[in-house]
Amino acid sequence: MDTIIKRDGRIVPFDTSKIVSAIGKAMKAMKHGTETDAILVAAKVVETIVRAMHDAGIGYGTINHPVARAPVCGYGGVIDGDTCPKCGRRESESPVKFERIRRITGYLVGTLERFNDAKRAEERDRVKHGLAAADSNPASLP
Repeated sequence: MDTIIKRDGRIVPFDTSKIVSAIGKAMKAMKHGTETDAILVAAKVVETIVRAMHDAGIGYGTINHPVARAPVCGYGGVIDGDTCPKCGRRESESPVKFERIRRITGYLVGTLERFNDAKRAEERDRVKHGLAAADSNPASLP
């Protein structure tokens, strides 16, 4: 993995330190583990994902999580179900609904024959990433 595409469309270098930071914060909160432990766990996480994709014959991968915004209190993040985790407001009891963002076109298909013009354009314009470094030398993974 050389690059990633940010939500705003920017293409930036893949940075394992972001994973290390998140794991480090979790370890600190649990009062368990060191920075070295976080680095080792992050490397294993990336390696495990890439190997699982390779073994399953998956040539394209993405990680999506449900993002939402509660317009009344301004909370932004994951809202499971009907209740805002910040203010406790229930969506079903209010005329103001949560703004939920979901992936719509995320198909894995053998051909594009059944795609409309817009979906064909999305596929054509998509940035393609390879796993050449991981395939030839798995130890090269971060």
